Amino acid sequence: MTKQIVLTGALVAALLSSGMAQAAGPGGFGRGPNPVSFEELDADGNGEVTRAEMEASGQARFAAADTDGDGFSDLVEIAREQ
Repeated sequence: MTKQIVLTGALVAALLSSGMAQAAGPGGFGRGPNPVSFEELDADGNGEVTRAEMEASGQARFAAADTDGDGFSDLVEIAREQ
């Protein structure tokens, strides 16, 4: 009985993890229509992505989406990104 529970849990975990890998989409990180590639995140091209590079990328993407420059993202701006 215990062996069956363990095997069922392992099967469920394997199925869930394969679905999450596909959710990232081909060649990018993030959700939505504009995923970010590793190369875009790796600003200095050293083959590693630092927290600073991730934050800078996020700030740049937000600034580009915040078309009215008010520091907030509203429904109109989000719809433009789609």
